[in-house]
Amino acid sequence: MHKLIISVLFILSLNLFSQEIRVDSIVINGLKKSKTSYLKKMIFSSPNEVLDTITIKDDIVRMIREPAVSHAYYSIDTLPMNKIILNYHVEENKTLIPAIDIWSTLDAVVAYHIGINDHNFLGKGYKAGVFFRRNNLNGFGVLFSNPNFINYTLGWEGILQKRNTLEPVYQAAQTYFYDYNFWNAEIGVSFKPKLEQIYRVNLGFLEDRYTLKRGTPNASIPNNFETSKLLLKTSYD
Repeated sequence: MHKLIISVLFILSLNLFSQEIRVDSIVINGLKKSKTSYLKKMIFSSPNEVLDTITIKDDIVRMIREPAVSHAYYSIDTLPMNKIILNYHVEENKTLIPAIDIWSTLDAVVAYHIGINDHNFLGKGYKAGVFFRRNNLNGFGVLFSNPNFINYTLGWEGILQKRNTLEPVYQAAQTYFYDYNFWNAEIGVSFKPKLEQIYRVNLGFLEDRYTLKRGTPNASIPNNFETSKLLLKTSYD
């Protein structure tokens, strides 16, 4: 009789552990500014799949790497029929960052730089920034990037900036002043095939324009000139 009971219990335990635990649904808690669709791009766990704690831990790492997230963890609610609800709990960061810089420039003029960056623009993980700079002359810049374009794997960024300053050139004990215009446009893509790998490629265009504002042009001091360059940057982390 005892042997029969032990055999039955052993068979029941085998049946219990042989049944796979599956994810019934996934819930993201704690979101304030961030959209659910944005953080779902970080989650590789899927409903109706077998519970995989390694994948869940990687999901947590991807979330915490986002500027919008300061901390994340998960919990599980059990359901009948060997199913569970997978809960991700997120604590968000403040992502709106202002920038102010003031200094003295040529002719004792006060120069300043005012900008603002949002690392979670529209709650979708976009990075958007803009700045205005006054350094004798006006300059500006805009930046926009979507690090998780279609999904977590592919991202892109774009930059456009103009810097306009008054630049001194010293020649034969004399000082000449040029209106210096610098233009920069750049676009880049990133590819993350694995959690530990990021490839980046950026292509940019740069143009420098100089126009003489103070002084008389001569053989070594031209009235104006300009240069153009192409920039290619690649990186692997």
